[in-house]
Amino acid sequence: KDLDEWQVYSRSNNGSGAIYWDRAETVRDWVPVLTCQDVWYDDFHVGDPSIVYQNGTYFMAYSAMGTDKPDDEYAYAWQDAAYCIMGAVSSDGINWVRSQEPLLIWEGEYGADENIQRSADNDTYYGMYQRPSLMYEDGKWKMWFDYWAGYRSGNGTSVGYAENDGDFLDSTAWDRKTGDTTPLLRQFVDLDVVRIGRVYYGYGDPFLGAHRIADPEIKRESPEWSMRQIVEVQSYDGIEWSVTGYFRPD
Repeated sequence: KDLDEWQVYSRSNNGSGAIYWDRAETVRDWVPVLTCQDVWYDDFHVGDPSIVYQNGTYFMAYSAMGTDKPDDEYAYAWQDAAYCIMGAVSSDGINWVRSQEPLLIWEGEYGADENIQRSADNDTYYGMYQRPSLMYEDGKWKMWFDYWAGYRSGNGTSVGYAENDGDFLDSTAWDRKTGDTTPLLRQFVDLDVVRIGRVYYGYGDPFLGAHRIADPEIKRESPEWSMRQIVEVQSYDGIEWSVTGYFRPD
């Protein structure tokens, strides 16, 4: 309630099984509210939730990963990985009902070999939909998300956009406005969007050099993760964005 002290939904392991809110970081008692499913696009990892509370209901978009070609040579990072954005709704934030299908998934995701298709010789992969930022306004759902926008184009991991003016959980109601080699923001990741007045503000952590930001006071470390800092972008329509600044690390 004060944004300082936080409590985690938990179940006691002392035999009683009592539900309580933990404030002492008793991690063994913490209870996940969403876990993976036994389906190819959601059987490995869930995370990155973006939640909107609207008319008494919590709406969540989240990252899901699966294994679309399971075999003995599975390598989680690229080969056999599947990526998508799932949806879920809840009346209490604890018990969730998921979408039957991914809200957003690249049409070529199933069976794609990212090791081969994400290369200069065979640049045909445009999937890896992850890390949604969800908003509801003007009678429609809006979602910004990360995806792979091409090797040859120089886009790399970039930001796409989709809308839905129908049922939130209906995957067919989501209209992907950008994709493939036409992202909203090039080489930009982890975008989180809020709107204040007429302005959309977005925050992510791309490599500074991709946006012509050079700061000699930030120490470069291998493998240059120090060059990923929180960058701000602004927009009047959520589509056309301009980089406006960045935050130095503490």
